[in-house]
Amino acid sequence: MITAVKQKEMLLEPEAYQILRKYDIPLPASRYVCQENEAVAAAKEIGYPVAMKVVSSEIAHKSDVGGVKLNLENESEVRKAYCNIMKLAEQYGHCVDGVLITEMIKDGVEVIIGCSEDAEFGKYIIFGLGGIFVELFKDVSVRVLPLTSFDVEQMISEVKSSKLLTGYRSEKAKYIKGVVDIILKLSKLIEEENIAEVDLNPVIVREDDVYVVDARVFVY
Repeated sequence: MITAVKQKEMLLEPEAYQILRKYDIPLPASRYVCQENEAVAAAKEIGYPVAMKVVSSEIAHKSDVGGVKLNLENESEVRKAYCNIMKLAEQYGHCVDGVLITEMIKDGVEVIIGCSEDAEFGKYIIFGLGGIFVELFKDVSVRVLPLTSFDVEQMISEVKSSKLLTGYRSEKAKYIKGVVDIILKLSKLIEEENIAEVDLNPVIVREDDVYVVDARVFVY
């Protein structure tokens, strides 16, 4: 007997944000717009500085095609970034739906939180610190659902680079409780929704708060 392979479809980031907000997962203020003047108005409403990200069903890794612009400080920079993103998308032959204007979240420790499904073990959560810790050292922890708060705390503590969250040398401890909360909410989300995979990267953890700065969500 041959089992059909389920096909996954990536949601647009504004759609992914809607699902995450449904479960009170913290996100920066954002506006999805489709025109240059709308981008300017959104940036003014959110407050400078802002970030701008391309929104396209054809682009999974936005940074690879120059589709992410950070620390935009004024109207001129927003207009320039918008035009640049549109030109780059055209250059690569991608169809663009619009751009996402978001509040800039700075000065924190970047972590990665994700979930997927294994044919044998079922749905699972992955946690690790961002940047070189995941890419070079594969410094991550994994747990199969369901999860308790104790499970999540263990996940975080067993990552070798977790000292960057608990406080190291002159660095103060970060808001680990917020990270635990996101992982528990994400585990609930993927148990209740028709979700194939979620990639929250980066999640920026500061001393008093935590935000999911970029999200990819795949549905069946």
